[in-house]
Amino acid sequence: MEPFKSLFENSPDLNKINNIYNDIFEINSNEKYDRIISCACFEHITNLPQVVAKTCLLLNENGIMSASIPNEGRFLWKLAYKLTTGLEFKRKYNLDYETIMRYEHVNTADEIEIILRYFYKNVSRKLFGINKTFAFYRNYECKEPCIENAKEYII
Repeated sequence: MEPFKSLFENSPDLNKINNIYNDIFEINSNEKYDRIISCACFEHITNLPQVVAKTCLLLNENGIMSASIPNEGRFLWKLAYKLTTGLEFKRKYNLDYETIMRYEHVNTADEIEIILRYFYKNVSRKLFGINKTFAFYRNYECKEPCIENAKEYII
C-alpha cells in the first residue's frame, strides 16, 4: 500500500499489482499473504496496534511480516535528522523541523517493538548501527502471529 498515488500511478510495473487498497482494513481477512512489508510507515500510524493485529490475520501459516523503521526516540536518529533535513528546513523556511517530527512520528521505535512483540511470537531485530541507542534504523522480521491476540484486539 502506498497512499501517495503519484509514486505509483504512472509506473510501467503497475500491471504487476493485483489489488490497490487505501487502507489495510479494506483487505478481506480471508486473503492470505506470504510476506507483508512495511517501510518507514509504522512510526506514522495512530492506530498501530490495530494495523499490526490485521497483519497477523492476513499472513499465511509460515508468512513473514517485515517492518523497517527509523530509530525514532533514540539519539542517533535525532542527530541525523537535525544535521540534515533539520538544517535544510530551518534555512529554507526558518522553522524548527523538530516540531514537525513530534507530530509526524507518533510512535517511537521502542513502542513499535513492544507492539510487534505482543502480536508476534518470533520477532528478530536488526539494527543499522551499533546498538539501540546508536542506530539510525531498525528492521524487524516477525513470524508466528498470535492470532488470538490479534482477534481479541480487532474485535
